Amino acid sequence: MKGQTNFDMLNDDLPTEGPASKFILQSFIKFAKEQHNLPSNIFQLSRGKAYSSITFQSTLICRVCFRGQNQYISIANQYVSLFPPNAQIYSDPKELKFSKINIQSNQYLQEILQNLCAVLDQVINNTLKEYDCCSRYNECSDAKKCVHPDALFSLGCGYRKIINSGRIFHGQNRNID
Repeated sequence: MKGQTNFDMLNDDLPTEGPASKFILQSFIKFAKEQHNLPSNIFQLSRGKAYSSITFQSTLICRVCFRGQNQYISIANQYVSLFPPNAQIYSDPKELKFSKINIQSNQYLQEILQNLCAVLDQVINNTLKEYDCCSRYNECSDAKKCVHPDALFSLGCGYRKIINSGRIFHGQNRNID
């Protein structure tokens, strides 16, 4: 497909950083659209001297480095538990707040992609609460999810987080007295 990176077309060699970063970014965009109904413009890909960064709003999701012998994705230490024990994750003494995941092949990159999406999911769900709820709290309770038409606006809803945790205070699905 034009404009999309498909690793099946890249042989089995590791991709360069540009295609790898774009592939991860496109996977994040697809996941955010399917799981949270979020638009693509809330993500940003920034290229630096040492690595490329992928952010959601202003929150860093991961760093991607496919330069020379350095082929890794780094994540904040708080997300390491979202990866399987056999993932090749190591700490870099120069970067105390981040851990690096060695990427040995395109196949391995695709295998850990669901873990990277779990990082994104946690970042989205940890978005700071800006308000308690809007006037749609009964509709949200009945649907067991936020129904506000503006997905970005709904990220700031405190009640959305409560519903996502399984507690419902209003409507036909009320389960809290």
